[in-house]
Amino acid sequence: MDKQTFLRSVREAGEEQIATESEVVTAYREGSQSSGDSVVVGKIHLDVSQILSYLGGGIVAIGIGIFVEQNWDMLNISTRIFVTLGIGVIAFWLGNILIQKKHTQLGLAAHLIAGITLTIGLFVTLDAFGYDTSQFNIQTLIFTLLFAVYVAAYSFLRSLLFVSGGVIFGSALFVVLTSWLGQNSLIQDFETYQMLMIGSIWVLLGTAWIDRKEAPFTSWLFFFGLPLFFIAALTLGGNPSMENWFWMIVFPALALGSMMLSLPLKSRIFLGWGAFFLVIDIFKITADYFSQGFGWPLALVIAGLALMAVGTLVVRVNKQHTIQKEQINFKMNEDEKHIDETQN
Repeated sequence: MDKQTFLRSVREAGEEQIATESEVVTAYREGSQSSGDSVVVGKIHLDVSQILSYLGGGIVAIGIGIFVEQNWDMLNISTRIFVTLGIGVIAFWLGNILIQKKHTQLGLAAHLIAGITLTIGLFVTLDAFGYDTSQFNIQTLIFTLLFAVYVAAYSFLRSLLFVSGGVIFGSALFVVLTSWLGQNSLIQDFETYQMLMIGSIWVLLGTAWIDRKEAPFTSWLFFFGLPLFFIAALTLGGNPSMENWFWMIVFPALALGSMMLSLPLKSRIFLGWGAFFLVIDIFKITADYFSQGFGWPLALVIAGLALMAVGTLVVRVNKQHTIQKEQINFKMNEDEKHIDETQN
């Protein structure tokens, strides 16, 4: 099928309301991800060449940082700023040009270099002007500037590339800002609550972006946000010597809820992480509360029965995912037949 025929089919499908916009986008994304050498994690596809490009960009940026650190006393202020902040600005500009010229992988690698060197460069520049960059207020200023740059770039250039930078620097801004505001706070496990909030924000962002232009980032946000959330929640539950009954009781419900949410959100990532951390919680509770009073044999029996129950639940939910996908594929095939009949 050539480009014009495809676009005409999509236009006709929209006019006759055969398929929604989100269904068309989902079908296109599945088709575009079905070819090429890639490593698949849930719905996340990592092209081998992309991995090498990003790895190379990261190594270049780290090399620049090590060079500046090792030769700090030998470099004057202007050179320090140019080698870090200056290179960051150049890499940012070069990345935009490469992407516009359709050299996407090189452009993304350049932007990876830019993101790291711009961060280092702002720390170096403010340090050169006599500011204490170890203070939370200065770090808040730095990450506010970086967050603003990527939000503005996305607003004007409308490239999804800047969404990732906005999420990363926005998360860093959240951490340093809350650390600044709560540095005299008496709240226990303050850093753990920060991790819990970041994981929650990433998952909520991913959920909000499912049917939007930013949809390609949803799987990434789910894949990294859910473990952050669950690790924080599991840590807050504590242990027998320092337990928090609220989080101990809530955690299994959160894990089960994640597994159930995988169906309406059409994401096996929720199913996988929910089941994984539910198993971890079962082993944790068994080791902490049943191994001593009843002995390890009975504790293992309890854990085994619980794991069997989790396994049964995972199988059932996974079957529902399969049925759901088959229904979507069947509907798409029927729509394609209808379009072909209409054209003929």
